[in-house]
Amino acid sequence: MRLSALRGQAVIILFRDVHCAVCRDNDQLLRLYQDEYVDRDLTVISLHAHVTPLDLACYDAPFLFGVLTGRDPGVVIFHEYHATLPTTVFIDRRGRVRNVVHARLDESTLVRDLQGLL
Repeated sequence: MRLSALRGQAVIILFRDVHCAVCRDNDQLLRLYQDEYVDRDLTVISLHAHVTPLDLACYDAPFLFGVLTGRDPGVVIFHEYHATLPTTVFIDRRGRVRNVVHARLDESTLVRDLQGLL
């Protein structure tokens, strides 16, 4: 998938690992908001580096609402965004990066950044 295909939508990319507890917390929070804002063209992408397709399927199975989940086995995209674990990138409808958070997301920051995107 290319980000250009999502132009016109607000996009949040979560760089994460299935074994990272803070990443899981961020992922759960983002899934709730994607579900809440699904009618407002919000797309959440969960991107993983060193993980197998089976690990991803097992990780995603308990969630009721899915996000776009993908792998970056060569960590090319991780490097492009200077991502550490966890990193969340907020991209506006024009494709511009509006904010980058290299830590646990708190709900008030997420809401503020979402309002700026939507």
